[in-house]
Amino acid sequence: MTSAVPPPGVSDAPGSGVMIALRDVVRHFRRPDGGIYPALGPISLDVATGEFVAVVGPSGCGKSTLLHMVAGLHPPTSGSVLLGGAPVYGVSRTVGFLFQDDALLPWRTVAENIGLGLRLRKVSPAETHRRTGEWLARVGLEQFADHYPAQLSGGMRKRTSIAQALISDPSVILMDEPFAHLDAQTRYLMQMDLLDLCAGGGRTILFVTHDLDEAIGLADRVVVLSAGPNSRICADERVGIARPRDLLTLRGHPRFGELSALLWRILYEQVRGSYAR
Repeated sequence: MTSAVPPPGVSDAPGSGVMIALRDVVRHFRRPDGGIYPALGPISLDVATGEFVAVVGPSGCGKSTLLHMVAGLHPPTSGSVLLGGAPVYGVSRTVGFLFQDDALLPWRTVAENIGLGLRLRKVSPAETHRRTGEWLARVGLEQFADHYPAQLSGGMRKRTSIAQALISDPSVILMDEPFAHLDAQTRYLMQMDLLDLCAGGGRTILFVTHDLDEAIGLADRVVVLSAGPNSRICADERVGIARPRDLLTLRGHPRFGELSALLWRILYEQVRGSYAR
């Protein structure tokens, strides 16, 4: 007797609770001419508690839309999104979102930007000051606490954004191509910082990227979305490389090469299909 194989995106990992669950999710958008564009779905996806899942796919396939639905920024047209088993009906305080472009307030200092979420949650000034100091140290910005965003390099701004997203200790972190605009060297350093900050599996991460090497290097699983319209999950592969990882040497790992070749072939077919349409 053979065991049933779960559909793409639905986890069969034993012993792990599901933190993020999408069930038959569909998302449509209204066109300027009044018509309907069927962007996503139906999609079903499980992300286990403490798991790091990267999502890749052709441009316009709905990767960011998927994140926005999990964040509660946009509701699905049909289907359901759940966090920790509870339906998502709006923005949750248990979720941290790191956008491609930082959301730093230009009139506030680095320290003020990092601690902003705690102040909005009415955390006491003393506790906010303590935790802000801890995160300034963790991202190496103690010397720049009183600087403004315009006085920072791109990497410093991104580290400020990461501290801003993580200081509230969210159980779920959503990242939408957070390192896309950085140069190669700064990007590598930020990727290693992310691996260090999220070590231990205490946070569940859903990470969107166009960079397949980045997806394999950082994630536990890589999910590939098909070209739209009606984008769906066309591949879901476990990385299977032990942590901790050194991203400089990871490309020499046999599994890295095997998985990269497999996913590139799948992505190529999807991109070729999108151009054909």
